[in-house]
Amino acid sequence: MSNSLKATLQSNLFKLLIVLFIAFQTSYSFGQDLDYIYGKIVDSKSERPLSFASIIQKDKSIGLISNSDGSFKIPSYYALADVVLEISFIGYYSEEIRVKDLDRKNLNVIKLVEKTESLDEIVISRKEPISAKQIVELAIKNIKNNYPRDQFSYVGYYRDYQTNKESNYLNLNEAILQVNDLGFHYEDYVSTKTNILKYAKNLDFPIDTLPYQLYDYQEKTKVNNNAILNSIGERSNEFALLRFHDAVRNYKINTYDYVNNLEKDFVPNHNFELVRETSVNDVNLYQIKFNRNLGKVLAEGEIFISKVDYKIYKLRYSVHKMKIKKNDSEQAHYAIRSKITQKKEELIYNITLEYKDYLDMMYPKYISFSNPFNVILPPKFFPTEAKFVHKKQKAMNAVLISVELFFNNEISEKGIQKKKNYSLKYKNKKIRLDSIQLGPKRQKLIFYPLEKDIFFYREAWMRGDTLPSTDFVFDVKNIEDVYGNVVLERESVSYNQFREFFIQELNFGIDTSKDTIFMNKNRPISDNQPINPSQKLSKYWMNTPLKE
Repeated sequence: MSNSLKATLQSNLFKLLIVLFIAFQTSYSFGQDLDYIYGKIVDSKSERPLSFASIIQKDKSIGLISNSDGSFKIPSYYALADVVLEISFIGYYSEEIRVKDLDRKNLNVIKLVEKTESLDEIVISRKEPISAKQIVELAIKNIKNNYPRDQFSYVGYYRDYQTNKESNYLNLNEAILQVNDLGFHYEDYVSTKTNILKYAKNLDFPIDTLPYQLYDYQEKTKVNNNAILNSIGERSNEFALLRFHDAVRNYKINTYDYVNNLEKDFVPNHNFELVRETSVNDVNLYQIKFNRNLGKVLAEGEIFISKVDYKIYKLRYSVHKMKIKKNDSEQAHYAIRSKITQKKEELIYNITLEYKDYLDMMYPKYISFSNPFNVILPPKFFPTEAKFVHKKQKAMNAVLISVELFFNNEISEKGIQKKKNYSLKYKNKKIRLDSIQLGPKRQKLIFYPLEKDIFFYREAWMRGDTLPSTDFVFDVKNIEDVYGNVVLERESVSYNQFREFFIQELNFGIDTSKDTIFMNKNRPISDNQPINPSQKLSKYWMNTPLKE
């Protein structure tokens, strides 16, 4: 055998071994802990994280989206296949990076350079000036032409989680989902079906049971202080609700305030300003900011629309509670006039979504929804029982001489003698108190009424009954236990809720498998939903957020 032939065979064998290794890794990896390469995408100057940047395998319809902190991870076997990643972000120059050039042991920081073209430099060359409002109107009018009317499907990584006030991730649920969409001329909530390929509760992050409870605006145990869910939100699971908040996909129905019906309400509801012209992947875009100021509430955001065909590439929408303050700082020649200033006080919700152009049609890229909420904890100090003490009279009358109110903790003497801290009524008649005494074990208060004749109850006394407790109404406030807890005071714990879906692969056609049992939209994803693992599951992975 010649040396050249031997070298050729060795080279081919080496290539074959690589292919077999990749195939083995691909088919086996999902059940194991993958070896990942980690990266983070930032602005080249400020090093500010670029949230939801695109990381796409070159010449493929598969890829992922960076997290809100710019981070991402990809399986390390992509380096063996010499995969090239195209990294892009609206308003920045795209970059191509070979996976094999990335560091496998350390975080790879990838810096994108921002495009600096200004609006003034480009407006001069426009022959027919067009207003921001007109651009948005054209974009909405052209949704029916720019977005698919034929059925398509896509597979993506879904997650929902909460963060506490320290911004730590809690209760992370992750899934690989296949969405089967019949097209934009069908109502999404009714027609779209979701196939759960994999679901897992990520136990590497802390579990906090408090945020798990359902929203309850009646008892106010869990609420968003400034917003409520509509009827769809009350009966939908997390993913169905997230999709419902895609105002572009659901442009013909009422989605959320103050976008409402995108087709009819969005333009009349907002003021628009053309900020600049930018681009993504060589597609020229208008960047338009908008707002609606309602005094106590401010809605604001931005929308990116292509110049040539008016396709909506990105929509970000935020609603904030506003703090209004009057300052006596403006002085006219006849008087001092109050100046009203506004300041953002609290986010109510934020929605960001993006679409990408594929074969001249716009397909979903990602959607992210977040909102704060409060969980109201049970009081740490509270009454547990009330007793009514009678005294037998010679005339066989019954007189209530005291009311004993028991508590779960020992009572501090601070403030217990202040009669204004108590309200005691019998049959809707207020009882004036003579005195208040702390019980011997310090876990009860004894109230002595000033007028005892109002408790005359001869018939009950003769039967041996006590006075009906339903006839008494108590109200206790401002007293504390020995630990400093105020009676019936409920602590509020703040959290942020996130629901996000990142498309990893786009396909055409729907899942026609007869054995597929689709997700029940009226049950949480974690609640005994059908799981339909695919043979191609190894192509997708959980893009789990990086731990701090």
